[in-house]
Amino acid sequence: LFFDKSREMFSALWLTSWIYLIHFSFSCCEESIVSFFPKGEPGTVSCLPGSQSNHVVTWYRKDIEMPITTDNSSRVYQQANLLWFYPAKLEDSGMYRCIYNSTGVNKSLIVFENSIGLCFNKGMVFEQKILLEYNGKLTCPDLQNFRNDENAPFALQWYKECHLHLYEDWKFSSSGEHLLINNVTKEDEGIYICRAQHIYQGKEYNISRAIKLIVIGISQNL
Repeated sequence: LFFDKSREMFSALWLTSWIYLIHFSFSCCEESIVSFFPKGEPGTVSCLPGSQSNHVVTWYRKDIEMPITTDNSSRVYQQANLLWFYPAKLEDSGMYRCIYNSTGVNKSLIVFENSIGLCFNKGMVFEQKILLEYNGKLTCPDLQNFRNDENAPFALQWYKECHLHLYEDWKFSSSGEHLLINNVTKEDEGIYICRAQHIYQGKEYNISRAIKLIVIGISQNL
């Protein structure tokens, strides 16, 4: 028990240190955009928004002059606008830079472990809000780069607080990349996990996202 608590404290301190380092390194000069995804899962970091992604882009690890490889058999490689990790490791956390048209953009990456005894990390969640007493939906975020050539939606598995029996409750149902929730109440607040399966070069990977649902009254702003 002492070991588990110590490990969890170390994990929290590690994440806090990375976030502080990212902020300190760039707050004086350039904006840095932070990406985060779990250890052992594939992930991508995007240089430019979709409408600008047709630029020629070159990726670098911060302070390393040699560009990141374009060989897609490597665990980490660049392809056009995206930097790919198959899969991500803790040591991938750090600073990256993409260059296009002689312009540099800083990108910060945090690769994290799940909190002890959980299938997610408490500090690495996407917040989504739904109105109280209405029907609402959660959307599994940040999957667009992993869809197949037909851009078909993923078949997702949803969990609440890592429990597997979410669909046994009549008020929850899955539709494409959304979790539909009927007659939302404050009791529906919590952490929801969406999980997809993704195949790359014959190997199957899990892609998971943790979403913190906040239920708000109609008088509050979404």
